[in-house]
Amino acid sequence: MTEPTLDALADPLRSLQDRYADLIQTERGALWRYCRHLTRSAWDAEDLFQDTLARGFAHLARLYQAQHPRAYLFRIATNLWIDQGRRLRPETVDPADAELETAVAPRTDGPATAEAMALLVAHLTPRLLVARALR
Repeated sequence: MTEPTLDALADPLRSLQDRYADLIQTERGALWRYCRHLTRSAWDAEDLFQDTLARGFAHLARLYQAQHPRAYLFRIATNLWIDQGRRLRPETVDPADAELETAVAPRTDGPATAEAMALLVAHLTPRLLVARALR
């Protein structure tokens, strides 16, 4: 008896991948524009676009009802974008913890702190100065 190999799965998977590509071909342009709209960056849009296509293909076996390809892909792109935003979001600070930190931390509002801040601001790029002003 011969051992099963991955080669036995390769041809059927290639065939299925080709059928998937044919099915979504008409939606590729709209999906890329949607990813570009979400990310506001061509580089990030390309990553989101590729991740969406890969996830869409990988999850085909999990579908239990007929889906419209456009809605299916756009939902995946939206969910991936939301998940990425959640991963990159800074942790929220509990106000009670912040009050405790300021109560325990020593005051450093002296002249040395002001001098150090002035030195740091002098070395900031214009972009960082604007970001600092917006805070």
